[in-house]
Amino acid sequence: MKNKYISLIKDTLIFALGTIGSKIILFILVPLYTNCLTPSEYGIADLVFSMAQLLIPFACLGVYYAILRFGLEKKENADDALFSGIIVASVGAFIVICLTPLLSFYKTLSDWKWYFCVYLILHLYLSIFQNYAKAIGKNKTYAIISIAYTAVLALLNIFFLLYEKRGIHGYLIANVLATIFAAMAYIFTCKIFFIHKIAKFNGYLLKKMLIYSLPLMIDGIIWWFIQSSNKLFIEFFLNSEILGLYTVAIKIPSLMYVVVTIFSQAWGISTIKEIDKENDALFYKNVFSVYSVLIVLICMGIILIIKPFMNFYVHESYFSSWKFIPLLLVSNAFLAISDFFGAFYNALKKTVNNMLISLLAAVLSVLFSLLFLNIIGLWAAILATFLAYFTIMCIRMLNIRKYVQIKINFWKFIFNLLILMTYSVLIILEFNTYVVSIVFFILFFIINLKIIFEVLTITTKYVKSRIFNKK
Repeated sequence: MKNKYISLIKDTLIFALGTIGSKIILFILVPLYTNCLTPSEYGIADLVFSMAQLLIPFACLGVYYAILRFGLEKKENADDALFSGIIVASVGAFIVICLTPLLSFYKTLSDWKWYFCVYLILHLYLSIFQNYAKAIGKNKTYAIISIAYTAVLALLNIFFLLYEKRGIHGYLIANVLATIFAAMAYIFTCKIFFIHKIAKFNGYLLKKMLIYSLPLMIDGIIWWFIQSSNKLFIEFFLNSEILGLYTVAIKIPSLMYVVVTIFSQAWGISTIKEIDKENDALFYKNVFSVYSVLIVLICMGIILIIKPFMNFYVHESYFSSWKFIPLLLVSNAFLAISDFFGAFYNALKKTVNNMLISLLAAVLSVLFSLLFLNIIGLWAAILATFLAYFTIMCIRMLNIRKYVQIKINFWKFIFNLLILMTYSVLIILEFNTYVVSIVFFILFFIINLKIIFEVLTITTKYVKSRIFNKK
């Protein structure tokens, strides 16, 4: 039992090194973007990358998901899985190049279509290389390259936006060059350059990989509609300036989601190992209890400081976006909880279940946005995201219990979410902010005192043991 927690903590800390380091750099860059790009320019530039993210899983049939899952199985050869993935991605890259001229018919992206094409193709391979590194146990390499990638991105943005003053062109060029750097770093550190010599094409393995990844590919596209289709709708029904405000607003919740992605990567590996071995219900219960409490606490902490922080963090033309952030944070809390249970579907290879749940949420999100954007404006996109993530969380929590034994204190969990949601609404309404904050934080700590104390105790013991062992 002890080794399970230590392994999870170790992987989490390694991924934290890369993810937190890289996300902090990206977070620091937002003031640069908001001062060098108008809301309209920033919205258009972000739309280029959002459209590319839509097509990445489609262009390679989501094969990068399978590289991690099958690469972690001892009976499968990670090198063969990588080789198959590269072949699929290469075919996809060729198709993307052929179809890119069609973007000329979309006026907003027509001038940027080749940036879009290059960025998409580079990220096809980068996604494959990243999962291969994890599959062969090079988590530290993944973390270091992630930091280096964002550091290079920061320097390039400073050069092209501040020194060269290239605007959208500079922003896009910086992202393309930084991605090339990251891809090359994986090629050399993971010896991918020689993969054709040490791996062989395995048709049976590729078939199994595609059976596993195709539902995840569809799921990835569905998730794009949940997370990014609002950007298209906002640009179409409202305008690119409001899209710029929305783009900044979702940057802050993404900071909270940094913690989620750190844990999710480690948790995804742990669930695969655990499902294949003991399938320990107590282990799942303990991890979820701590995880859910930390998610709510982080969201409340960000909501507490969001308005004064945005006052100096972004240019004044973006300041009004702060009111959208609290509900987006609550939505991301739902997403974080759903990610915890989503890891079980991948470990059990029940990717179709995941896909169907995501599809339902996507339909609800798109319909809500289309029906209400012209009525309540940007709030429609915020509430659509809230509805989609809440739906996914609820269905996954109930459905996964058919396959995995996991006991949850639902009443405490629901009460924590009610505290978070009520607090966020009161902050948006600016209702006695200081009094409300004190009352809600005290209430939260009283309810979760036992778990918080246990987390602090375990963490302290772990840190002391690591220091003592080094001595």
